[in-house]
Amino acid sequence: MSGYRIKYRKRALNDLENILMYISADNPEKAIEFVAEMKSEIEKLASFPLLGVQNITQEYRKLIKKPYVIVYTVDEKNQTVNITYIRHGAREPI
Repeated sequence: MSGYRIKYRKRALNDLENILMYISADNPEKAIEFVAEMKSEIEKLASFPLLGVQNITQEYRKLIKKPYVIVYTVDEKNQTVNITYIRHGAREPI
């Protein structure tokens, strides 16, 4: 299952930008480091697309990078992982 492409939806890219700006308000260096770590976790999905926990009632999967939840889908036919959005774990799910 290796070799999946990672695609970010516009909303997920906006979420990453907002996370970066939020953490940067207190610690710009930590913000860059944290977002880089999050992207590194997401890149693991290229080799292990089923790594995250599957939502039983939906097609979405969740990958945790505390305190955030990365929500994504797997398109096995096109070998693509679609990063849908990223939310703080304390927020209500969509």
